[in-house]
Amino acid sequence: MRKRRILALSLLACLLPLTSGIFLLYRYAETAAGEEVVRRAIRSRSYDTIKHAVASARVYTILSTVGLPAASADELSFRFGYFNEWAEANLPRGWPRDSAEETYKDLYSNLAGAAVARRLGEIGHASARSEVRVIGWMMSCGEIPGSADDGRVPRFPAVSTLRMTIEQFERDKPQLQETLTTFLATHEQEVLEKAQ
Repeated sequence: MRKRRILALSLLACLLPLTSGIFLLYRYAETAAGEEVVRRAIRSRSYDTIKHAVASARVYTILSTVGLPAASADELSFRFGYFNEWAEANLPRGWPRDSAEETYKDLYSNLAGAAVARRLGEIGHASARSEVRVIGWMMSCGEIPGSADDGRVPRFPAVSTLRMTIEQFERDKPQLQETLTTFLATHEQEVLEKAQ
């Protein structure tokens, strides 16, 4: 009995910093998204998109700062997004489950956030503030879908599962990633201005 209690307390002690870190990341993303929506006077529906993109950008930046290669930081930030969508779909939360379209839009936002963080890192302007500003600018330009009704978000059957949505996103991801990367590269001057 004593060994179980020690094991349980040890596990809790190990998980506490991780869960605290995730909580702080979400809290930061929520606050930054709300401030950016107000600052840019854009639709409040854009809040969720910006929140997902900012969280993904921060995860990417943190992972690359600790020395992970860009491809690994990309993949882990996507996996973090997938886990978030799984949690939203499977854990009790007090509001209805997201539609497949909403989930796809959230994953697209995560992809955009990682692309912004990667580009800012490449040009030497990686910072939380720069990420939020560039993501907000891209949102106001219409480069990131602001709602599940956006034409870039595919329609799914009413009985779609999270797995079906992720599989569709995985098929679309290379093209979406290329589009975001090209946009950021061809608008480098604007990105630099927003990053200041």
